[in-house]
Amino acid sequence: MRALVEDMTGDHPARPCVVVSNVADAGGIAWAKERGIPTEVVDHKPFAGDRAAFENELTARLMPHAPDIICLAGFMRKLTGGFTDAWAGRMINIHPSLLPRYKGLHTHARALEAGDTQHGCTVHEVTAADPGAGDHSRHGRRHARGSGSAGSGAGTSSLPCGAAAVCQRQP
Repeated sequence: MRALVEDMTGDHPARPCVVVSNVADAGGIAWAKERGIPTEVVDHKPFAGDRAAFENELTARLMPHAPDIICLAGFMRKLTGGFTDAWAGRMINIHPSLLPRYKGLHTHARALEAGDTQHGCTVHEVTAADPGAGDHSRHGRRHARGSGSAGSGAGTSSLPCGAAAVCQRQP
């Protein structure tokens, strides 16, 4: 999320309009606030078991920012078809592994443990039918370094920021 937002300058076709998380102390929220980017936090816990109610609140928080695109990067909540259908063609996920391998957390550590020589990320459109990597996936690969720990920065990015960058297209 940080790299995406930092790239949205100059002739980039979008600008961040809000950073959203379901975790108030997510690193991405603090980082965005430091840069003057609006933030929203929608804690999922009060909606225990009612994903639709959580997503309705999420939508209510998004709409005043008039987003064109949602970029999920470390946003670890499953979204229903009702939400993904409403954003069809306008929501992507950035997952820190070469899907379909290593869904979930600790992807770099798992790649090292498996002895993989390649690791990377997958960017894919989020749909109700295929919340994982679908036909519209793109992979970025790099050498999986075996030295250092998975969290040491050896061949990995910083810790997940737990947020979604929500963007507006520039005229």
